[in-house]
Amino acid sequence: MKHVVFNGNDNYAPHIATSLVSLLRYNRNLHIHIVANGITAESEQKIRTLFIGRSDCILESHQINDQQIKALIKLRTKDQVDFTFFGPLLLTEILSDKIKKVVALDADTIVCANIDELFEIKVELVGGVIDTLEKFHRQAVGMTDEGHYINTGCLVINLANWRRDNVLQQMVDYVIAQKGNVPHLDQQVVNAVLKEKLTVLPPKWNVLTPMFLFSSKKITSFYELKHYYSDTELIEAIQQPRIIHYTPGIVGRPWMKNCQHPRTTDYLQARQKSGFPLVQAEDDRTKNARRLEQIYQTFGEWGYFTTLRVINLLKPERTYSS
Repeated sequence: MKHVVFNGNDNYAPHIATSLVSLLRYNRNLHIHIVANGITAESEQKIRTLFIGRSDCILESHQINDQQIKALIKLRTKDQVDFTFFGPLLLTEILSDKIKKVVALDADTIVCANIDELFEIKVELVGGVIDTLEKFHRQAVGMTDEGHYINTGCLVINLANWRRDNVLQQMVDYVIAQKGNVPHLDQQVVNAVLKEKLTVLPPKWNVLTPMFLFSSKKITSFYELKHYYSDTELIEAIQQPRIIHYTPGIVGRPWMKNCQHPRTTDYLQARQKSGFPLVQAEDDRTKNARRLEQIYQTFGEWGYFTTLRVINLLKPERTYSS
């Protein structure tokens, strides 16, 4: 069986269910693991209903709480932290030693095809899609210009090698060295610790919002990426995505009012079958994010990237400590 992992608390349960609807539509013989940090019995029952008639699939819930997560990763912070995000880092502690490889998906993803091919990709430790983040994010985790900072919305994880190399301990050591200051949560930790051993996946396995909006040249230039996907790869990804990841951005997200994401319908159709009615939330983006959207709609790419560059020049290190 192929092992797929989701991670979340009760706030994420509707999105997990929605992603599962799409995953089950195209795939068979799955062992689904949900690392559940506070998912209620009612929500779990709704999710289990999705598996009625699917004897080829197994759903397993792994209950864990904030205190357990905090103890395992030695997090020290006064900030409000959603410990749920650290669940994927603890899979070697949570899952059976018999499980050698998993695909870990964020709750805000929609699966658009069969993913058997994803399990066939060889990775030393972890594989992911290159993220679209400014250079200072890469520098903050000690990554050179040759490095690839990956997005953790879809990961192929070689758990056998994680255990062999004691990756969890390496991650704990990093968090301690940062004095618990890891504002970009699991993504920061994965990239900082495994930066020399990351496997880059084709973009079709985690199509991020900027990929739908901007060309390869524009992304490469603005984010100062020495290596990125070609326009051909991006066009294939957006025309035939395997997994869509609704990352925050200038077009909003499908469960929010006034969303302009070009693949909103994919999410809404799956949500209708999830057992969780959709009550569209207010736009929870920051005021600056909403202003950037207005700038993008009015002035296009040039206005958006120019404004974003000015913001980053003014406060590039605001999310990291030295």
